[in-house]
Amino acid sequence: MQGVVRTPRQLNNSALNQWLNQSISETNKHSGTTDCMADPVGRWMQDVRVMIELECMCVLQAKTFQSSAVDMAKLSRHKKSNIIRLRQKVCEISADFVNFYNNLDSTDLKDIRKLAIRLTNQIEKLVRNCLDFLYAQSVPFSISEKQEQVRRQSSMLLCHMENFNREGSFGTGVVPVLKTLSSLGHAFAGLAETIQSNLVRSLLEDIQGSASMYHLRVALQSLQSLTTDYKEISNIIIKEDGLQILCQICSINNVDAMKVDALRTIGVLCETQEARIEFEKANGIPVLAHLLSSESSIEVKAEVARILAQITSPNVDSIHHLIGFIEYLDDLLRELTELCKLAPSPSVFMVATAAISNITFMDSMSCDYLATYNTAEALLSGCKSGKAESLYCKDQIATTLANMVSSKACRQQVIDADGVRVLLNLLDEAVLPLKSINQEDLRRMHELCESVQQKALIALGRLAQTKTSAMVIIEIQGAKRLADLCYNSLERNNSDSVLLASLVALRRLSTFNASSGLDDMVIEQLIKPRITDSFLFCSKEKESFV
Repeated sequence: MQGVVRTPRQLNNSALNQWLNQSISETNKHSGTTDCMADPVGRWMQDVRVMIELECMCVLQAKTFQSSAVDMAKLSRHKKSNIIRLRQKVCEISADFVNFYNNLDSTDLKDIRKLAIRLTNQIEKLVRNCLDFLYAQSVPFSISEKQEQVRRQSSMLLCHMENFNREGSFGTGVVPVLKTLSSLGHAFAGLAETIQSNLVRSLLEDIQGSASMYHLRVALQSLQSLTTDYKEISNIIIKEDGLQILCQICSINNVDAMKVDALRTIGVLCETQEARIEFEKANGIPVLAHLLSSESSIEVKAEVARILAQITSPNVDSIHHLIGFIEYLDDLLRELTELCKLAPSPSVFMVATAAISNITFMDSMSCDYLATYNTAEALLSGCKSGKAESLYCKDQIATTLANMVSSKACRQQVIDADGVRVLLNLLDEAVLPLKSINQEDLRRMHELCESVQQKALIALGRLAQTKTSAMVIIEIQGAKRLADLCYNSLERNNSDSVLLASLVALRRLSTFNASSGLDDMVIEQLIKPRITDSFLFCSKEKESFV
């Protein structure tokens, strides 16, 4: 039709070439030359004719096909499910290993061969279905190599079982079977761990490269669930630089919910010393210090305090933490003190006090910082307001105060904040033998009550080293309360350590004012004799001579 102009999009390849040649000829005719170099547009159109298909193909191949956030989140959940499913299969096969080993000397030979066949069939089924667990088009070389090792050991076990004879007079004896079974077990364990490492690495890659907050949240929660329910997976996560990735998540400016999930996972992982070392290598202490001093939510700061309390616990080796903590000690104690003041609930107050308490054992400079930020007032105010409702929290407060009063800078702050009265109130913690409490819980409560009383007495004994603070204790009937603890075993939870601490504090008070507030009988029985004699008198223990 006349008047219709067709563009290159409406032409096929042959028509396109014809259209280009015609355009070039017309251009040359109008220009009066046959040399296409004289016409740059014509030359460019000739080049396009050759290159257009290649350029289009490159663009198509480079184009990424992005899945939705929901699809990516489902994939992360599937990876978690596959890790759990693999763990279950490994446990089932491990049970077959144990069953085969236990029956090797007692079961009929025919039944033993059946057990061996069952074991190797279960292993072969897992080996053959590796791709069902992995998200790959083919089995990686590291896994295929271990697959061959497992198959080779399985074949050797079956060969031994064909001629198996317990007596060893002919055929295969027990020793070769046991050696092959051990080799098969090691090879199978290596294969299972490699597959798990591949899956964990893939899940960590989802966290590191997630394209949406929803996908990141699902991947983090999947990882947290694995670390909580399966401790064996934690070691693999640590080996795959999981702590480094989680610290990166805490460092970026994302929503607080992501940081909470990441911090909770870090807390579970840091239960082992190896994880704590890797956490420090990942610059975990600066990350925690930054989160505490930032405008993060109380929930985030509470999780930070929980991790600090965990990795600074006196029950673990904390030497490798000193370098990181000394640099950030000031910032950490300042922000933890502020968290105690702002704590909206007893649980938040408890983790903040636990972190402060543990840090006071790590460096002598900590008490100077606590004096600077008047931490004693924050702890005692929380205790008097009811935030320290649990025995564990009271134990942490008593521990911190006992460490603080060793410093002259903190001692007066504790007295000014009515710390003596709080410490005397902590001496009232005693276990009531209720029928509704089982023996294990009762024992645990008894230990906590004993610890609270002992540490409060240590703090009072250290306060009694100066006349000014000793007189404060005597004026509010503190000496009489110490004597009551010595005489009444139920009030001290039948604890000899509490009795000894009471006697020591009482004798220190008596050096400044022996008669004030004390009966003559107390002085004669608890102060004048040797401390061992007073201890034996109050504990009703009689020496036996053999």
